[in-house]
Amino acid sequence: MSPPSPSGMQKTANKVAEEIEELNKASMQDIRRNLAEETKLCGLSNEIFVRVESDCRYNNPLINSGTTPFQAGIQVVCTMSENNTSAKQIVSFFTGNKLCSVATRLRGKGIEIICPIHGGVAQQI
Repeated sequence: MSPPSPSGMQKTANKVAEEIEELNKASMQDIRRNLAEETKLCGLSNEIFVRVESDCRYNNPLINSGTTPFQAGIQVVCTMSENNTSAKQIVSFFTGNKLCSVATRLRGKGIEIICPIHGGVAQQI
């Protein structure tokens, strides 16, 4: 069987992206709710607090130009996983993008982009 074309895969992803995102949000919310219940059953003082660890990955160039004291990456992916159980399930996910030209192009297509400081895309799941 030959692999699908990149444009065909993109069209399929565009059709199912919102449903997958909602399913992901609901799944992570269930995981957080179950962690709170387990913490409450263990008798800890505050069941809202959960031990977590987080890691972020930036799209830094291999050689930094040294022109800025700030993070060189313009895109970031952060995951947060719980440390209460041995499953280490992901409880939060964040993607950030400071590519302002991308946001401008998306606005031109009629997609509403909300950014706090710049014209890029920032979204938390």
